Amino acid sequence: MEALLGKGGVLSDPDELMVYESDGLTLFRALADFVVFPRSAGDVAALVKLANREGIPFVARGAGTGLSGGCLPTEGGLVISLMRMNRVLEVDYDNQIAVVEPGLVNLHLSWAVGPQGFYYAPDPSSQQACTIGGNIANNSGGPHTLKYGVTTNHVLGLEVVLPDGELVWLGGKTRDAQGYDLVERPLIRSDEPWTIQKDMNIVVHPTYPHAGYLNWLCDNYIIGGNGPGDRIHYFPEEIVEIDV
Repeated sequence: MEALLGKGGVLSDPDELMVYESDGLTLFRALADFVVFPRSAGDVAALVKLANREGIPFVARGAGTGLSGGCLPTEGGLVISLMRMNRVLEVDYDNQIAVVEPGLVNLHLSWAVGPQGFYYAPDPSSQQACTIGGNIANNSGGPHTLKYGVTTNHVLGLEVVLPDGELVWLGGKTRDAQGYDLVERPLIRSDEPWTIQKDMNIVVHPTYPHAGYLNWLCDNYIIGGNGPGDRIHYFPEEIVEIDV
């Protein structure tokens, strides 16, 4: 593994391995035998093939902010950390698509496209630390997803490493899948995915020139009715306060 990644790409000291023994739910812990840091899809594929050949169990890890235990090496073996695969590879602003690596921090994608008036909507509370790859594994969301949907609504395609080390593309750059959707159901929200993500096609949204809060005082209203259109029978016209 050191021959593949260099000495700085492999951890085996017990004190160093303890850093990776749990995710955000520290009640559960499991110690790996090695933690490795690939920088490319070729590195990941080679590591998976090596693990298969030597009979070493392996699991992928992002930032470790999750609460599902999906990145825990419950049988020891190899933790494949994707944190060094953290680049924005391409942005197509006309079609609102970004191609990113799995170790990219969620908020950093919004920082990257923000100067052009775009942002990435799924915003879990850990967005300053969590990775896009981890978001996909757990179908993460946040306040913005009430309008735009969760992670699964923003992923169009994935390049993944299969359990035997083969690299394949699933999905693409179109909003509608042609044929079976092999991205959303098998891969997103799987908690502990059976593939390791390499590149992903992500939807970004344009920002709005003005944002703020609207507060009002209701003296008289009726909620209910016989259908969705009858829920609010009276809405006050007097606006008490507007913050923009």
